[in-house]
Amino acid sequence: GGVEKRTAMRRIAQLEKELLAENGRDAEFMYAVSLELMEKAKMEYDAAGSDGSKEMVEKYRIQVEEARACIPQLNMHGLWVGKYGDHGYEMINVTYSGDTLIA
Repeated sequence: GGVEKRTAMRRIAQLEKELLAENGRDAEFMYAVSLELMEKAKMEYDAAGSDGSKEMVEKYRIQVEEARACIPQLNMHGLWVGKYGDHGYEMINVTYSGDTLIA
């Protein structure tokens, strides 16, 4: 019930604090953990519809965005120009579908 949920939420907060203290400077780690926590919070929000769950989804969404901005291979979007021998120059548009690069 409610007591178990509060206990679980306190435990999650404690674990999150410990993880951040140990790995908070590793953007790829933070991205993976925050993405997983955001998905879990979304499932909880969909099941319960509580405001607390909605706030957690938003908190983790922000963490995901901040971590992603620090990961070079996830920030290569844009127009790229390259010279390909006798063929000459070509331009490609790099975008992402989730974490998958599309050129």
